[in-house]
Amino acid sequence: PSLNGRIAVEFTIGGNGLVKAAGIGSTTMNSKIVEDCIVMRLKTWKFPLPAGGVDVPVTYPFVFRRAGQG
Repeated sequence: PSLNGRIAVEFTIGGNGLVKAAGIGSTTMNSKIVEDCIVMRLKTWKFPLPAGGVDVPVTYPFVFRRAGQG
């Protein structure tokens, strides 16, 4: 119940819409299990094809907090 924090994931969407690489950019959660799980799942995502078929670097923050904590 006390697990909370922010995990910024850095990943690259390839020209084919698949995630080419992913990793943790920064974290305040400090839970390797949760961080590894997010990265592992993110690597299975498929995105719309990028315009021009180029690689697109992305940094996306995931914020975790207990429901009702604002």
